[in-house]
Amino acid sequence: LSTERFVGLANLLLEECATAGPGSAMVAEGLAEALAVRVLRDAPHRSNGMHGHEPRILRAIRLIEETAGAGLDVERMARAAGMSRFHFSRVFREATGTSPYQYILNVRLAHAAERLRGGHASVTEAALDAGFTDFGRFAAHFQRRFGCLPSQFVATARSARRIARIA
Repeated sequence: LSTERFVGLANLLLEECATAGPGSAMVAEGLAEALAVRVLRDAPHRSNGMHGHEPRILRAIRLIEETAGAGLDVERMARAAGMSRFHFSRVFREATGTSPYQYILNVRLAHAAERLRGGHASVTEAALDAGFTDFGRFAAHFQRRFGCLPSQFVATARSARRIARIA
């Protein structure tokens, strides 16, 4: 699903939530589910699906997932894996198909999205919890990753929860 289609689904969900016609709850629920599937499919792979990778890389991936990537950098991951930074970066990319930095960033963004989706955190809290201190940078990365600003993501999630309660 392309970013444009994702944004289109999100906009349809918002429109559906704004109208209260027959079947709108069912349509909104289906759209919310389609959006959730998109986010899950785009989420970084979990280590339990990476059984063929070198144990040192799996150790680094577990570290990323346990800390939600907050406060981690490639140097610390390389130390956890017992490798030089250069060697670690090369082996990590071969094992995961992405750079260590990008993997960390994806985990942090997925963590923030999960906090926002649950409705238990503000955008600021979710950003800080995921290790972002520059909110403009967080918003830009979030928009690139999910196709909408964090505040739009919150509004969509809130509308979906409201529709689900009514249905």
